Amino acid sequence: MPATRVPCKSGRAARAWHKARYIPELRLGTNSPCVLRAFERCNMSPKVAVLNYFDLPRRLLDRPEKCTELREKTRNFDGIILSCVGRDGDLDRYTVKHCDAVARAIKADAVTTPDEYLYADDNAYRTFQARNFLRAKSRAAELVKIPDRAYSVIGLVIGKDAGQMDNYMDFLARRGIDDWAFPCGDYLKGAPAAVPAIGRFVRRIREEGRWAVFLGVSSRDRLLAYRPPAFSNLAPSYDPAYDRSAGNCILDWPFSRTPAKGFEERCLDTMNYYRGVGARW
Repeated sequence: MPATRVPCKSGRAARAWHKARYIPELRLGTNSPCVLRAFERCNMSPKVAVLNYFDLPRRLLDRPEKCTELREKTRNFDGIILSCVGRDGDLDRYTVKHCDAVARAIKADAVTTPDEYLYADDNAYRTFQARNFLRAKSRAAELVKIPDRAYSVIGLVIGKDAGQMDNYMDFLARRGIDDWAFPCGDYLKGAPAAVPAIGRFVRRIREEGRWAVFLGVSSRDRLLAYRPPAFSNLAPSYDPAYDRSAGNCILDWPFSRTPAKGFEERCLDTMNYYRGVGARW
């Protein structure tokens, strides 16, 4: 018998990200001064950003001055969402304890439950699938149970097929995780057959009145087709060298004029473009 769906809690506390449509993912590396200045100049409110847990220095906690520096860089943000979408090797090294410590150190406002690698073409390896799916649930449950955490938990919806996705969304709902995130990149990279999963996710969040953010989607057509409550991508943080190596096609450059020459101006153009796309619905 299918599990009874747990409705989204009405009257839950409003968070800064609930009012944001476009939430850029920022990589605070070599080009961070340009990225941060562009974010400050961009006319969006509230200013909520995604930082990726796996992009932060691995030994961040061993260097208090780096934590202080990061907090100083983000002091004017209205909200920080710490995303835990990562590569397979990173996910194997992930621990809830360390993620919690990092979130506290940088004063994150929300943390996603961790990603997991579940591939449709690994269906024959049922032990592998079951282990990773259970690991995802175990880690998510551990994160939710952490006492005295000052940040919210956003459920990262995963699954190799519709059945696993529904099962995982039911699991998140039963634990009172009302805000969800969907890792679009995993479903859009050369896997057209997996695209319907996004539509399935959208239908459910609309039926249940949930806030959700699409992570890793930059296609204007996809965004206008699905019109998610919020979306995020790394587009503003691609550096000029990456643009050249990709022939500028990674962004499907959306502007009528040529790309701005300065990296800060290019970042600002990109943020303003996606802010405008989000304003379309």
